[in-house]
Amino acid sequence: MDFFIFDYKQHDYLVDSLLEASAEAHKSPKKTKDWFYWKFKQNPFGKSIMACAKDQDKIVGCVAYGKQDFILNNKIIKGAISFETFVHPSYQRKGVFSKLLNLAESRAKEINVDLFLNFPNSNSLKGFINKGWKNINITEYWLKPKNLVKILFKLNDLRQTFIPNETNLKKLESMAEKTLVNNKRLKNTFELVLDKEYLNWRFFTYPNAEYAIVENDSFYSLGRIGYRGDLKEVQVLFVNYKDLNTFKIKSVLRKYKEKTHYDLISFPISDQNPLKKKIKKTGFIKVPNHTNMCYKILDKSLEINMAKLSLSAVNYHTY
Repeated sequence: MDFFIFDYKQHDYLVDSLLEASAEAHKSPKKTKDWFYWKFKQNPFGKSIMACAKDQDKIVGCVAYGKQDFILNNKIIKGAISFETFVHPSYQRKGVFSKLLNLAESRAKEINVDLFLNFPNSNSLKGFINKGWKNINITEYWLKPKNLVKILFKLNDLRQTFIPNETNLKKLESMAEKTLVNNKRLKNTFELVLDKEYLNWRFFTYPNAEYAIVENDSFYSLGRIGYRGDLKEVQVLFVNYKDLNTFKIKSVLRKYKEKTHYDLISFPISDQNPLKKKIKKTGFIKVPNHTNMCYKILDKSLEINMAKLSLSAVNYHTY
């Protein structure tokens, strides 16, 4: 068995094998090569770090991190977020996952990546913790029904898992030049960089769900549409605003209600998201949240308090 860092020219012939192995490991439909190149190669922050294992020219495991800039007190920190983690079922419990983690981390240090962030499922979480990652519980899920009386008769639906609708690619347009981005940051900000180039790549090049865009002169927001049982839900992935002090959440809710006719609207965020106070004051309810989060600081000289990290749903919405 060979362990190596994927080279996008040298190892192009292995892409199909990787997609097949990933589909089998995740028990999901096989992705396309176009999707692979979009996700792992075309990220505006740079090509993904992909540690792979192969046996007789067949991929049997992969740990991949997508490059992602963070900003801490107006200073850029080079980071990466987990994009792919799998070991083919026939090769599990043989130390493959551990070797892939080590290889990916070594490569990340070589190219000066300082921070890893991951939102693993419960099966993978233990493996990361065993490799020195730290678990942290800062993610929250805030939910608000459009009609509380209707929801009382739909409690079983409310307990169901959110399932996003199929993509509406043909109905979406890329972000216009005038579209708002959050350039005015609060003091002591710690967040992921979400610039216009990244957002266009992420949501308007190869979207994997149905999205809705709402905006006016003071904000720009994108939500993911799906169902929780028979209840239509909009997950607000991000809101860019001109001025936090004057920004009103109710304006966003009104726009989404007009455009999507939702039954539920939600804000998956972290404890330090600047919108949290406004969300709470608008009648949202904090509900149980099952998102795992762990991290590893590769540059030990950095003084980073991960509990201060501001997240919105765009950061842990899988794709």
